[in-house]
Amino acid sequence: MKRTKRLIALALAGVLMLGGLTACGKVEANLPEYDPETLDTTTITDLTEFLLGVPGNTAVATLNGEDVTADELVYWLVANCDSLQQNAYYYTGSTDIPWDASMGEGVTVQDYVRAESLNLALSQRMVAQKAFDEGVDATAEQMQEVSTLLESIKAEGETRLGATLDEYLELSMALDANLFTFNWRCDYMYEAMRDARFAGDNVPTDEDVLTWLEEDQGFYKVKHILLSTRDEAQNPLPDEQVAEKRAVADDLLAQLLAAEDPIALFDELMTEYGEDPGVASSPDGYTAQPGQMVAEFEQASLGLEEGSFSDVVTSEFGYHIILRLPLDMDPAEYRDAYINSAMGQLVGGWLEQSEVKTEALCDEVDVKDLFERMTAFRNRFGQPPVEQADPAEGDSSTAE
Repeated sequence: MKRTKRLIALALAGVLMLGGLTACGKVEANLPEYDPETLDTTTITDLTEFLLGVPGNTAVATLNGEDVTADELVYWLVANCDSLQQNAYYYTGSTDIPWDASMGEGVTVQDYVRAESLNLALSQRMVAQKAFDEGVDATAEQMQEVSTLLESIKAEGETRLGATLDEYLELSMALDANLFTFNWRCDYMYEAMRDARFAGDNVPTDEDVLTWLEEDQGFYKVKHILLSTRDEAQNPLPDEQVAEKRAVADDLLAQLLAAEDPIALFDELMTEYGEDPGVASSPDGYTAQPGQMVAEFEQASLGLEEGSFSDVVTSEFGYHIILRLPLDMDPAEYRDAYINSAMGQLVGGWLEQSEVKTEALCDEVDVKDLFERMTAFRNRFGQPPVEQADPAEGDSSTAE
């Protein structure tokens, strides 16, 4: 089952990092001791209490006076941890999450998961509140899709593990059928409010999307002539060869400066002298975002006007002459991302104007311990985590 929660777009929009909220501080965690090797899952009557140390119906925050429960927070904590683990495995082949790794500005991976999970729990409640205020709700057909999905999950749980619906939902997603239904109802409300604002006559124009890609997301396009100062094994060349490479780079720059049509000449020189193996697969140039390229290359690229080229730029890879190109990304491919970003900004604005109070527990969650407990629960139950499906995809019962 694939997890394709639409509301995760709010997190990806990057509009919220919670801080400065009023902490109530009345709720204290009381985590039960356990041995991952001998854990008896039948004794766990409240998974949230086992993971977080408080009953699942405990209010860990309020939004305009409405409770956000520990169950809701735990769902997002586990979902974010699952995503991190899957990414770690994809990129490193290991399921170990680098909890103490820095994400910048003194924020560790664990700090980020803690804050972002609370962010999403509050955002989801905010979407529900705003939808109710606007008279927006999921349709009967959509809720029937959710019911059909639950029936499929129930059958899968019985077949694979002899588990009840709630047992299987707890195992795979750390929630029960009621919260599962609430999540999907919120997703459909979010979708309806999004379409009301950005569909039909309100569809963002190509110019809107391209401006967002370039100015807000920082995309830029360049091509370059590289004179590499590394050998095939990526070891530094001897000093005399490096000096020769610099002399060639200086000569190529002089030719470009003297040319009547330097843009046409640039491609000729790149083909004849360029030593970037990536050019073969990207002959029309590279489209990149800040942080994607080596620092010296990126700084020089962003300092260029479209159609202009740089002086010789030195990086750890060698000598570059860089040509800035017009951004030619297809707006249709990025329109949904633009819309989700805009919706994220809207939800963030609604939250900023709301009364939000959080328990100190939200800032004290040991995310590493929580995920270790969830992993032990899953392992003792005999089943690894299962990803969540989107009923609209018609793929509600296929495990990957």
